[in-house]
Amino acid sequence: MTSSQRIVFNTLATYGRSVLTFGLNLFTARWVLLALGQVDLGLFGVVGSIIGFVGFISMVMSGAVTRFYAYSIGHGKTLSPPDALVDLRQWFNTALAVYLVLPLLLVLIGLPIGEYAIRHWLTIPPDRLAASLWVFRISLLGAFLGMAAVPYTAMYTAYQFITVLVVFDVIRAVLLFFGTLALLSYPGDRLIAYAVLMMFVSAGTPLMLVMLARLRFTACRVVWREWFDRSRLVKLFSFAGWQMFGGVGAILRNQGSAILVNLHFGPSANAAYSISNQISGQASTLAGAIQNALTPAITTAEGSGHREQAIDLSLRACKFSTFLALVLILPLLLEMDEVLHLWLKVPPDHTAVLSCCMMTMMIIDKLTFGHMILVAAHGRIALYQAMLGTVFILTLPLAWLLIKLGMGIISVGIAFVATVSVASIGRVIFCRSLFGMNPKIWLIRVVGPLVMLMVIAGGLGALCVWSFPSGLPRLCLTVAVVEVVILTLGWWGVFDAKERGFALRMFSAISQKVKAFA
Repeated sequence: MTSSQRIVFNTLATYGRSVLTFGLNLFTARWVLLALGQVDLGLFGVVGSIIGFVGFISMVMSGAVTRFYAYSIGHGKTLSPPDALVDLRQWFNTALAVYLVLPLLLVLIGLPIGEYAIRHWLTIPPDRLAASLWVFRISLLGAFLGMAAVPYTAMYTAYQFITVLVVFDVIRAVLLFFGTLALLSYPGDRLIAYAVLMMFVSAGTPLMLVMLARLRFTACRVVWREWFDRSRLVKLFSFAGWQMFGGVGAILRNQGSAILVNLHFGPSANAAYSISNQISGQASTLAGAIQNALTPAITTAEGSGHREQAIDLSLRACKFSTFLALVLILPLLLEMDEVLHLWLKVPPDHTAVLSCCMMTMMIIDKLTFGHMILVAAHGRIALYQAMLGTVFILTLPLAWLLIKLGMGIISVGIAFVATVSVASIGRVIFCRSLFGMNPKIWLIRVVGPLVMLMVIAGGLGALCVWSFPSGLPRLCLTVAVVEVVILTLGWWGVFDAKERGFALRMFSAISQKVKAFA
């Protein structure tokens, strides 16, 4: 495939995966709530928030590794094939050294700190303390195994072999689907059993990808003398370190909010917070279907000196990711209460309002999604990440202040929306500084058409909600009206002629390949 064809093919594959896993996870989340109950589900969420820091470090380092892989691939086009292979292999071995040492240190440090926090800081019923400790230990082991696989799995993203990741993500979702179904009839402690299930599924699929990567990628060869290349370690940790500073704000915002909810409203409120995060997380997965396709493409374009192409792709990332988010989120925002009652029967209190806040936050974030990728591709991220981390850290004191003012649990959602709005404006400013991107182009190409789409589709959907009594028929009507308007108006009003032509050419090329394969 050409680069453009691969971008579209990867986007379609990822979006198809997202739709399938979204459907499976709807049942999975419902069965987990039925199997565990609100208290145990809340406990799993708040205990998991402690382990979330390990997952966050893994995510940040994975992004850094993928960035250097993709940049090396782009830069390798200017080198001879043997030199290009050596450069990429050296980056792999540097990453492998980091990912074998770092997880071990995190486990040794995090185990005693996490257990102390569970015993002395969190609000946990005495009869569930022992189970909560085991959940923490099992989750920590799963995080360690998952981190160790990152140097291999990042290679798939860097080479834009997204379909392989899609297949394994579907396998993971199917395993969770049947595992949680079996959990309903499990006679023992279901909280611990669920933690074991999550550990095996979350760590097992990456380890299978490791074995496949060793066969597929020539650069995935262990060379001991390349493990501790000082210059590469400095570059990797410098880039990841600044990303980590920005991400610390995100982890404090997400995991700290779970602890804040636990301290002020108890484990049942954590269930509402956990479910709202699951809904927004699934929606984010659908909207981010284009991320794995465009991130390495933008980074490779920047690495090979094609900056105009990188900028154009970043604007497309903003538009496409937000559009894909609206396809799912807009109907949910209009019919959130009805959807939750059909899905969970008796959802925890405040789930609907928290879910709406989280999804609003996600739409705002996706509007500058391409800017985020572009800044990371540039490499000069210190000041940007400092800004991002500071803004996200402010989420917690803002939420705490609103809680003290008597606004209740919705304070957390309001704080999320406010700080993400500030961060998005910051991304636009940094791209103007680093790349000379005119914000007016972003406003005209991305924000204007999408706001028009939201107003028209949302207005017609709201008219359905106001005109008919609640129930399944109204839900179906609202979804149908909103989706028809989004898809029709999106094609003719949001995407310009160049983008429509691009999509048609790529769909045609992909269909021809499918027919040839068949």
